[in-house]
Formats: sequence, C-alpha cells, structure tokens
Amino acid sequence: MNLAELSTQSSSENHWLFEAFWPKIPINEFSTKASQRFADYVNSELSILETQSGRFVVTDRAEVINVVKFLREKRARTLGDILDNLGTHQIVQNPGLNRRAEIHALVELGARIWLTINVDTLGLAAASQKFPPIETLRWNEATSLQSLVRSRFNHETTIPGLGEAGMIPSHLNIAELCSKYRYRVSWSDSLLEHLTIRDEGGVKEIVFYEHLFCLKYQLEYADESPFPKDVIEEAIDTFNLLFPMTTPMGKDTRRFLRKENRNFYILGPCGRERRYLEFSNYKHWRYNIQQLVDIIAGPAPGWRQVLLDRDARNFEKVMTIWIGITATILALITIVFGILALCLALKANDLTRKALKLASDANSIAREALILAREANRISRDSYELDRRLACLAPNATNYITEFCT
Repeated sequence: MNLAELSTQSSSENHWLFEAFWPKIPINEFSTKASQRFADYVNSELSILETQSGRFVVTDRAEVINVVKFLREKRARTLGDILDNLGTHQIVQNPGLNRRAEIHALVELGARIWLTINVDTLGLAAASQKFPPIETLRWNEATSLQSLVRSRFNHETTIPGLGEAGMIPSHLNIAELCSKYRYRVSWSDSLLEHLTIRDEGGVKEIVFYEHLFCLKYQLEYADESPFPKDVIEEAIDTFNLLFPMTTPMGKDTRRFLRKENRNFYILGPCGRERRYLEFSNYKHWRYNIQQLVDIIAGPAPGWRQVLLDRDARNFEKVMTIWIGITATILALITIVFGILALCLALKANDLTRKALKLASDANSIAREALILAREANRISRDSYELDRRLACLAPNATNYITEFCT
C-alpha cells in the first residue's frame, strides 16, 4: 500500500498500523474517533517520504512499520547498532535504500511516529514543516533510543519557594485560561512541546500535546516503551488536571473541546485513578503548571475581572473591585452635584445682583416720581391761586365770592 492510499484506510487497517506500535491492541477497544488525530499525525509524518522524494525511494509504509517494530524490540541498542543491523536485515525490502544516511532518516521517522517526539538529527522534519518544532532531539550513533528519551526527561523542575506540599488550585483548567485570560491553545504532535507557554506579539498561547490516545497505550505497554513510566503517567495526569470532566467544570471542558474539535475526553482518565492536585505529583511539568497557576492567580484582563466565578472563588477580589467602582461612581456623583450646586449658586447670585439693580432703579424712579408729584402739587397750587385772582377781578365778585376775594 502506498502513501497516497493511507488517507482512505479503513478502521481495520488503522488497527493493523497501531498494532505495530503496541502489540495485541484489543480490537474491541479500538476507537477510530478517538484515534483519528493520531492517525492523521502518522499520515503527515509518512508524507515526509514523498516531500523528500529527491533523496528517498521509500514509498511503502510497510517498511516504516517494520522499522518501528524493530525499534520497539531494540530500543536499548545504540543507533549505530540499529543502522548496522538494518543495513543487512531484510526488514528493509527496497534495494534502493542502501545508504546509511537514508536508513538513519527512516529510523528517525519511525521513532517520531511511534513516540510522537521530534527526533530529527538530519533536519528533514523541520524542512518539511511550515512551522519548525520548538524542540528537537538529536540522536547520535553511540546512544540508544531509550537513553535518548530518558535523558530528556531525567530532570525534575524546581520552583523557588514551592515545597512538596504545595497544592494546585482546583479551578485550574484550560477552558478558563482561554475564556477569561485570553489564552489560546496551540495543539502539538510532539510531547517535547507539552505545556509550553508563549506570548509573542500580544498573542498568548498554551502549547498542548494532543495525543492522549498514544499516551494511553504507551502506559499499557510501558515495559516496551523507551519512556519512563512516570513520564507517561504524569503526562496523562496533566490531561486530567487541565481538562477536568467532573462537575462543576466538566460541562465547560466538553464545550471547549467540541469548539476545538478535539474528542480525546472519550478515552476517560486512561488508568489514572483521580485528578491530582498536589505539586509533588508533577516533576517534569511542574514549572509549566506553576506558570498556569500564576496566570489564574492574577486579575483577568478587561471586563472579565469584575465577574464572579461559578463557585465564587474570587468573591473577595470581585467585591473589592465593585466597592472601588461604587466609591468611584459615588465620588463622581458628588462631584457632579457639587458642580450643579455651584452653578445654581452662581445663577442665584446673578439673579440677586439683577434684583438689587432693579430695586435700585425702582428707588430712583420712585424719587423721580416724588419730585414730579411735588412739582405737580406746586403747579396745582399756583394754578388755583391764579384762578382765584382772576375770579376776584370780575365785577361784583366780592358780592358773590366774598370768602375767596378777601
């Protein structure tokens, strides 16, 4: 079967493919829906053989699968021994594949597909991808695949000031980080990039390894895996921690994963008994988890910080914000009313000034009216006197109006 036919393979063919990675995988537990993302990843890795057609002549996936089976059996052998064996072994059927570098590339391709970590000493995977991987493992001929993988995960991250008894807040989850803190998830095919946090150009991302299906069977076949068992268990625990399926966050988690078109939650806890909230349970990704805890410990950006969480965890913080907002509003109202009172006082003062001016004008008019009245009274008296004298000048006036002419 060539690579072009791989995208249309049936469920039984997918099962045959995964059986090469994990022998005797139960067909009744095999779920096309849960494994489809991993199948797509395998397709994309196998397509490297086509994109590098100028250098490779391998076009049959059976050879790659045979190499994976060989690596699983010889995981403790050095790369040099594996290349020597494959150079003469009939596992590699194509007679054109006879150069050591080509066999090396095929071996690393098988390791990437099986382990979902970017083993790419020759740089072929990086050259074929639009966005180069964040981290790459380089495999030298003196090292076994098992040693290479375990050397990458043989350290424990330490956090200053954090003791073994430190607890992870139960409300920590990816859905909340994305909805309230404006992060987005960038899904990765490489376990090396798991829980990497990036903030570039204002775009905040949490890189999350998405192949829980692969981890589930790596754990079931831990004795045949180059991964340390505790690394696989911890990786699964980060899924259960950050994508909780129990109430009250389970509904939000499912809604978020449906939006992201991811359905690995149907696999359940994958053999891990509970959701671990103790920092002591996390050694390889402890620092990354602490970074996430620090994010939710801070205020949510924008208007979201004024909202209560579903279980009112941030009651004190929200109340402090709302009290501050209320005090600010009251202060603004006081200022507004103060300004209005000042404006009214100024208006009243202006009206009073105008009233006083009117009163002063009225007083002046009254004085003028009094003067005019006095003058009119004087004129009236003079007119009366003139009329009386004229009347008395008439003949015999004294006989008629004696009282006026005396």
